[in-house]
Amino acid sequence: MTKQDTMDQKKSFEETSPYDDFREARPEHLRAPDGLSQSVHDINLSLTALLLEAQAGYRWLNRPLPDADAAKTSFSKMLAHAKHVDRLVRDLTRTHEDLSEPFAK
Repeated sequence: MTKQDTMDQKKSFEETSPYDDFREARPEHLRAPDGLSQSVHDINLSLTALLLEAQAGYRWLNRPLPDADAAKTSFSKMLAHAKHVDRLVRDLTRTHEDLSEPFAK
């Protein structure tokens, strides 16, 4: 290895920060499409909210004096979260149609 090779290697290393997008360091077949991670995160948040509302609705109905109105509020929120997840999944499949290609065959 020549001194020029070493200098080029050092320059190359300095131009790239170790905090650059780690995706670029991964092989192509292991990379998630842009935005996919955020979409999955949004879906997980909505599913978690749905689960929490289901638990709250159950607790409202399982009390010594059940509170039907509070339970109905929880169930309404569950429905809103379920619709939001549906919308996110539809947007995800529309945005990342290429994800379904390997399964189409």
